[in-house]
Amino acid sequence: MSDVQTFDPEVEERLEKVTEKFNQFIARQKTEIIKAKENYTAKDLVKQLKDSALREQELQSQLEREINDANSSESRLSELRLKEKQLADERVSLEKQVSELKDKVEERRKELSKLKENQQRQGELDLPETMVYEQLLGFRIDGIQQDRLRLVFINIDPQDTKKEYSLDLDVSEHFYKILDVSPSLPQRDVDTALTQLNESRDLTHFLKTIRTLFKGL
Repeated sequence: MSDVQTFDPEVEERLEKVTEKFNQFIARQKTEIIKAKENYTAKDLVKQLKDSALREQELQSQLEREINDANSSESRLSELRLKEKQLADERVSLEKQVSELKDKVEERRKELSKLKENQQRQGELDLPETMVYEQLLGFRIDGIQQDRLRLVFINIDPQDTKKEYSLDLDVSEHFYKILDVSPSLPQRDVDTALTQLNESRDLTHFLKTIRTLFKGL
């Protein structure tokens, strides 16, 4: 007699169907669990990808801001360096101009000092001659304007020895010009005397000629 328990064929058939259903149920559960796990993993990955994308955008934005700030700082630094160089160049140019101006002022000061000394020496030399003109010849020279002299004669009229006769002479150019004569003299005689003066530069002869013309009035 066999030890294996046997069932009625109908019962065994039912047991086999139950077992098959149970196995199918287990298989479905496993499949659902795997799908659920896969779905959960996929969602988690999607979320992580989204988070990573957002973080990447934030980092990119931050990087762009830092780059812009760096560019702005570099641009400002370059601008300041350029301005500093321009100011340095201007300072060098101004220092050069000041130095040149100082040299010109010093040169002009020396010229004026030399001119003053020459005028002083000339005055000392001319003083005796001027006194001779005034005392013996009754004549003096007045400077009425720049490059304009007035020749004044006295002791011409015996009735009025202090009466003044004058002639204004323009000496601004090489050829002198007579601007005014008081009292008036014949124009032809005045022109002749002036021509002789410009040709010979003999002032003494010119003064004698003018005095003679005044005396002839």
